[in-house]
Amino acid sequence: QTYFTLPHGLVAAMSDPPKPTQLYSKLSAEQQAEFGKVVIEKLRTLIGGYGEISVLAEYIAVMLQSSRPPEQIQTELEAFLQDQSQPFTDWLCKQLGKHTGEESGPPPDAKGEALLLRAVQDARQG
Repeated sequence: QTYFTLPHGLVAAMSDPPKPTQLYSKLSAEQQAEFGKVVIEKLRTLIGGYGEISVLAEYIAVMLQSSRPPEQIQTELEAFLQDQSQPFTDWLCKQLGKHTGEESGPPPDAKGEALLLRAVQDARQG
């Protein structure tokens, strides 16, 4: 959480938005399986039929399950995807947002800022 000191000595807390990779745990087992298929197809376009794509996809799923940050996933994938690890990790995070529905609506900060503004206004009036 992020804490702010407001006028009149009030302290407000705002939850940090979840890391994109933390969204994976919100998927049901069926959704995770479907997401795995999407990941396998993407990997196939990047590395063709070389290597065990399903094993790499499982490795990615394990990293997502443990909520590893995107930067760490990208680093881990460099051995397999070389210069494609960054674009793949970006794609992966966007796909997670689509599959969990977190992509739609205002960014998480917008709601927090609105609440913060209201708290400040209430404090000034009170």
